[in-house]
Amino acid sequence: VGGMSNLQAADADDMSIGPGGVQKKQLTLEEECLRVEKIKIPAGAYFVSANMASLPYRYKFKAYAPVIFHRIRDMAGVDKQLFLHSICGSDAFIEFVSNAKSGQFFFYSHDGRYMIKTQTQEEKTFLRQILPDYYNHMKNNPHSFLTHFYGMYRVKIPDLGKSIHFVIMKSVFNTELEIHKIWDLKGSTLGRRAKRGDSVHKDLDLLEEGRKLRVGEGTKEG
Repeated sequence: VGGMSNLQAADADDMSIGPGGVQKKQLTLEEECLRVEKIKIPAGAYFVSANMASLPYRYKFKAYAPVIFHRIRDMAGVDKQLFLHSICGSDAFIEFVSNAKSGQFFFYSHDGRYMIKTQTQEEKTFLRQILPDYYNHMKNNPHSFLTHFYGMYRVKIPDLGKSIHFVIMKSVFNTELEIHKIWDLKGSTLGRRAKRGDSVHKDLDLLEEGRKLRVGEGTKEG
């Protein structure tokens, strides 16, 4: 999934010649957030193991800000091998229907730990723009209630002329507690009322029910 090196550039263009020989150039946070790792996977390759069917097409893979997202996963205590198994294992993803206005698709990893969401070009660009501030927030607040983004990628299949951007997020539904009711909250009241029969409620529904969120003083100060 990329980003397994230190917070340094790994490309030849990021090298400098000093008295001690070739040295890696340390990138700023903003530069690291703009880094992209590219991987080409030929047709016929085995993506996970030889026990799986080979890939029928060529693939071009991009990992955006791989080092940054790797560090975010580390701060959140995400185990590298378990993460790879959840995302890259042989089990299929679980698609679910969403009423999101963006029209994007949502999937769960087979074990329910992570959510995969396709992105529009605008969503991808926006996340890259705010990534330095988001990284600093997550660094100072690893248990933040903000969405935990663990990776941003693009997969292109040149032979089919198809390309897709997507993000991998922590699933808030991965809990041992019983979930009685679900709200999709955005901090806005404009058009934020669920339709009759919807199982997911919204901001105005929460206000009309008179509910309040209590997170505790410790979490609030953190």
